[in-house]
Amino acid sequence: MPDRRIGVLGGPFDPVHFGHLRFAIEFRDAIAGADSRVHLVPCHIPPHRGEPLATPRQRLEMLRLAIGDRPGFHIDQRELQSGEPSFTVDTLESMRGEFPGAQLILAVGMDVFEDFCRWHRWRDILELASLLVSTRPGARADSVDGWPRQRQVALDELREPGQIATLNMTPIDISSSRIRQLIASGSSPDYLLPECVADYILANKLYRG
Repeated sequence: MPDRRIGVLGGPFDPVHFGHLRFAIEFRDAIAGADSRVHLVPCHIPPHRGEPLATPRQRLEMLRLAIGDRPGFHIDQRELQSGEPSFTVDTLESMRGEFPGAQLILAVGMDVFEDFCRWHRWRDILELASLLVSTRPGARADSVDGWPRQRQVALDELREPGQIATLNMTPIDISSSRIRQLIASGSSPDYLLPECVADYILANKLYRG
């Protein structure tokens, strides 16, 4: 196992919720090793979906509140600071330059992975990072079968760029869009996200209709 493994978990985090956080914890535990950590990377402008409703500063603050000082996590602001649409390959190239000796492991949900071959420069992503594909409620666990067998390895054998392993994540069927819908309709999002994040949303009047 490499001495340093850096997990990469990106997304709008609009808002961050318990599904994101549980995924992050299980991802961190799966790649545990000397000097390993998970980088949570809030995107600036997601290229394949609408612009987030909360501002970059607000999403960053909600993520900071949710993570606190929990060890093994780093909030990575490089996509927010770029001011450009957020492409995963650009982020990984930047991280490769910053951490030349580390193994980069990109975490994606199974539902997202099904469209991986449509991602911008997806072949280059496989040259830069290993992939950890997590199962989610309602996702097909056999989706990886379309990939060459030499790319598929057991989780404890995930060492090289381009290798793909799966992680059976604790099923938590929560989405940011559902939370935003609840808030917009005047309903409570309690127990779907940390209380500190819910308080921030209320104080800043986010996601109202």
